[in-house]
Amino acid sequence: MSASPRPTARLSTVSKRPRTRPRRSFRSHGLAAAREEAERLNAAAGEELAGRDAEAHARAKEIRAAAHAEAREIVGEAHAVAREVVREGTEVSRNLRELSSSLRNNSERLLRDVRLAHGSMTARLDQVGPGSGAPRRRDEPGDDLDVPEFIPRG
Repeated sequence: MSASPRPTARLSTVSKRPRTRPRRSFRSHGLAAAREEAERLNAAAGEELAGRDAEAHARAKEIRAAAHAEAREIVGEAHAVAREVVREGTEVSRNLRELSSSLRNNSERLLRDVRLAHGSMTARLDQVGPGSGAPRRRDEPGDDLDVPEFIPRG
């Protein structure tokens, strides 16, 4: 595809034409119209941009408000849960103190009862022991020291 050369005679006639004033006026008018159109489009784009900017700011404000409300709700729920945990922890602590006191009292009673039983048994052993001269009774538990029947005698 080769480009065909233009006729030079035609170009020379066009270039030799005298320029007329109406042509400049048309150019000036076209340029002014294009400038007006560009300014009009620029102004319209500026208005549209300002509108979209305002919409974006309003939407961002709504989203921020919703986020703050949701955060307040979450924090409020967290405070309620924390108060409940503290209340339950306090109750558990109080119950553990009561249990500790009860166990201490029961252990002291048990120790006292064991000491009394030990003292009583020791006193009876001292009374029945060798050299005391007191006869032993056979009906007291623990007096029968024979080998149990289930163990074969060897």
